[in-house]
Amino acid sequence: MGLLSLILVVVSVSAQRAVSYNTISEQEYLQLQESISSAGTVPVIVELAVPGLVDTKGELDLNGDMQAQGQAIATTQQQLLDELSGYNATPYYEYRIFPYLALHVDGPALDALLESDHVVAVQADEASELFLASSTAVIGAPSVWASGFDGAGQTVVILDTGIDVTHPFLGDRVVAEACFSNQNNTAGGESLCPNGQGSQLGTGAANAQTDACLRGDDNLCNHGTHVAGIAAGEGTDFDGVARAADIIAIQVFTRVDGSDNCDGAPACVVSFDSDQLAAMEHIVEELLPEHQIASINMSLGGGEFEESCDGDSLLTSAINSFRSLGIATVISSGNDHFLDAISRPACVSYAISVGATEDNDDVWGECHDDICDGSNISEQLDLLAPGANIESSIPGGEFDKYYGTSMAAPHVAGTIAIMKSLSPDMTVDDIERILESTGCLLYTSDAA
Repeated sequence: MGLLSLILVVVSVSAQRAVSYNTISEQEYLQLQESISSAGTVPVIVELAVPGLVDTKGELDLNGDMQAQGQAIATTQQQLLDELSGYNATPYYEYRIFPYLALHVDGPALDALLESDHVVAVQADEASELFLASSTAVIGAPSVWASGFDGAGQTVVILDTGIDVTHPFLGDRVVAEACFSNQNNTAGGESLCPNGQGSQLGTGAANAQTDACLRGDDNLCNHGTHVAGIAAGEGTDFDGVARAADIIAIQVFTRVDGSDNCDGAPACVVSFDSDQLAAMEHIVEELLPEHQIASINMSLGGGEFEESCDGDSLLTSAINSFRSLGIATVISSGNDHFLDAISRPACVSYAISVGATEDNDDVWGECHDDICDGSNISEQLDLLAPGANIESSIPGGEFDKYYGTSMAAPHVAGTIAIMKSLSPDMTVDDIERILESTGCLLYTSDAA
């Protein structure tokens, strides 16, 4: 066995004028105009043409003069807003590090955006969904703990539905909290931040037991506490993977009510791109200077992508930048049973995408074709990890067993924290290469 035996895997709308689709696809444009026709305006995120930031889909210089970069972004944002002053265009988030601007626009304002020299691309502010202690033995964690490495000194960031900081399984290791929820004020959406606003920072900001979480039959915010426990829980009967690592919890989900919006359920939660991007910006601005962050876990996503989505995901530049800083962004592949595709943002090339396997701890050391039914797989997939009936913490001091790629990803995020505690200077490329070379081969692109 290698360091850890994680497993390698490898209605149409007529436009009023001719549209140049350099900044948006024709299909996306028509979809936005259709939404505008029914709602009046639509939330979009604009990628800006900022001087000095030519390749905004690549790695940003987070070690450079961030003040100068921020000023250049702010200047371009204002120039664009000045252009739109006669249009129905209302900004709802002005990013400070990433070259984006989030706006509500109507049809004429959307057309004006597409004509602007300050705009590289326009994308709908899309919503992601959740991808719903024996598993630590499957990946070989106990042998690593016995060698004295358990994630101490490292931090795992959980972008999810918040956390129960009082849960004994998480101890006192939640070192920072934040919330970015429903900043685009989507119709029917309700912020899950305790203050009821679009954002909140500091102690209690990621509380998973707010009224908006608890209202109804089930706690809509159980997921984040469960994911955090898998990555870094420590208990009396079983532990999470990096059982001594610190945890940062960031709430990035929004409550949505109505069975039409929630596949028949009375309420559900979704995560908007704008909130995820704001959370990542907060990590850069406020958290990186104070914490030794090993990995960022995102057990969320949506869509079907057979190839890299680097050009389609607003998170690409952030994920690439984190990787250059030695921070791995670990993302669930999705639970749609795709055999040749994974979800976004797992399909970003520099993300570490994770599918799910059955939990066969009784056959430790053997490889079996036990990919979970429902787990998305494709030639893009980087790793597989346990995701079936995984027991972990949920709010209220309780435990429960969940199933899905949401549970697989934090196994990898915790593993990376252990590896960084062993060798803090290890790059993400090094980590991924080690994980891919020390596991069992369960899937190749020919297997689909």
